[in-house]
Amino acid sequence: MPALPNAAKVLKIILRYQQMNADNDVINRFFMQYSGTAPFASELATLANAVITHWTADLAPLHSVDVSLIDALIEDLSSPTSAVGASNTTSVGTRTGGVLGAGVAAVIQEKISRRYRGGHPRVYLPAGVSTDLQTMRSWTSAFQGNLAAGWSSFISDIGGSVWSGGGTLLPVNVSYYQGFLNHTFPSGRVRPVPVVRSSPLIDIITAFDTNGVLGSQRRRNLQSA
Repeated sequence: MPALPNAAKVLKIILRYQQMNADNDVINRFFMQYSGTAPFASELATLANAVITHWTADLAPLHSVDVSLIDALIEDLSSPTSAVGASNTTSVGTRTGGVLGAGVAAVIQEKISRRYRGGHPRVYLPAGVSTDLQTMRSWTSAFQGNLAAGWSSFISDIGGSVWSGGGTLLPVNVSYYQGFLNHTFPSGRVRPVPVVRSSPLIDIITAFDTNGVLGSQRRRNLQSA
C-alpha cells in the first residue's frame, strides 16, 4: 500500500491506554497543526511529556481508576523523515465508581465548518464510570459538560506547550480520502476502495462537544498479538 501524502506542519498525537482486566489496549489519535518552525525529536519528546501532564490535570478526573494512560507518541507528518517523539510516563485515572465495559467510549465531537459523509471527526475516550450514566445508553448532562470542558482544556494546554519557534499549535482534522473506486481483486471479487487525495484536506476544529449517547471503543481497541 502506498504511503499517505504529507500533511504540512501537522502533528499526529497518539495516546495509548490500558484498562484493568481488559485484554487489549485502547488508542486515541488526533491532530494539531503548528504555524512556525518544525520541531526536533527532542522537542516532540518534551511535548509528549507535556501531553501526559495535561491529561493528568484535565482528563484523569474523568477516567476511572482502572484506566491508565501509558504512553504518548507524536509524529510530524510533514515528511517521511520529520521528527518523532514519545513519552512512556504513566498517568492513572482518578474517578471512582463502577467500572464500565472495556468497549464503552465517551465520544468527543469535533466541530469543523465543512460537512462530509460521516458528519464530523470524533475522538473515542475510555472515560466515565457507572454513576455518569443517565440511562443504560446515555451519559448525564453533567458528565457531558465536564468532559467537553476537560477535552477543550486539554487541547488548549497542549497548544500552550509548543516548542520555541513553533508558533501556534491548533487542533485540526486531516482528510486523506475522497470517494471510492471499484477494484477487482484476483479472486474476481469487486469492492469499493477509498481514493487517496493528492494532498490531504486539513480542517481547523472550531469547537468540541460530547455525544450524549454511549459510543463503542471496540473498533479502536488494539488487537492482541
